[in-house]
Amino acid sequence: MAFLIFLISALRYNVGWDYETYFEWAFNGLNSYMEMSMEPLSKGMLDIALYSGEPQTFFVMSSAVVVGLFSYSYIRCSPLPTLSILGFFCLPLLFLVSLAIVRQSMAAAVVFFALTVLEKRHISALVLLLLAGLLHYSAWIALLFWPFLRWFERPVSTTWYVAAMAIGPMISTILVGIIEPYLLLYSGHLEKDGTSGLQLILLYYLFAFLILYLRHCCATLPTRQLNFFMLGVVMLGTGGVINEVVGRLAYYFLPFAALLLPACIAKIKPHIYVRLLTLSTLGILLIMQIYIAGQNPEKDPYRPYQLYPGWISL
Repeated sequence: MAFLIFLISALRYNVGWDYETYFEWAFNGLNSYMEMSMEPLSKGMLDIALYSGEPQTFFVMSSAVVVGLFSYSYIRCSPLPTLSILGFFCLPLLFLVSLAIVRQSMAAAVVFFALTVLEKRHISALVLLLLAGLLHYSAWIALLFWPFLRWFERPVSTTWYVAAMAIGPMISTILVGIIEPYLLLYSGHLEKDGTSGLQLILLYYLFAFLILYLRHCCATLPTRQLNFFMLGVVMLGTGGVINEVVGRLAYYFLPFAALLLPACIAKIKPHIYVRLLTLSTLGILLIMQIYIAGQNPEKDPYRPYQLYPGWISL
């Protein structure tokens, strides 16, 4: 399943909002502004594609990083790896968004690998978090939580989770007003757009409430994974009500949803019906995302799959 997802991502053609931009960079090189501002590792991958004479090489490499690291992390850390990988493929803001925001998705895959597979190897994980920022600078947000990793091993009451989810959107405007004068370079990203992504915020809030309910009733959830996921939900609610770009900081922690999914349904009976319902729900979520994206009048970012013509000619 992981290899199939990799092929879908690596061999796509003009799929994703930023595909044309990255293809142009990999074909003709970066302009002077991007040459100075782009992260070193991402720039190096584009240079490799440029020198190879095959722009699609960049998407093959980026897909190997994203799909490879996420899939390996799920295989190592999930009690039901196949379900976790399917969850990664179907859940909103996970796989499909990686087709659009390529550099940040690579950084998110490295962060997730560091926080899961390397969770007991603190120095190695720290090195990877630093490297993730060289793929996309926003990944260094994870470093803010590094000194408090031990806290993520501690159980948190449902009351505190719900309070954080409720307060986050309420204080986001105040936070922006405080930090915006000190982040002039990013002031454009802090412009408020209250209608951006509210449906996805509500969806993840509902998912979070469902997980908390199952934890209370019957499920035994890994504390560290639950805390990281809830951190992502709170960050999505806090930043997403400003605009979609700020809300993207949550993308580093939302992939824990696909790890929690098997733990949530493991003890719910009858098993066969619960798993069929889960698979059906994941399929519906995937179809809904593709359908909604197809209604965009500017561009359908997930339009029917097309193979890159250069590969056909080979």
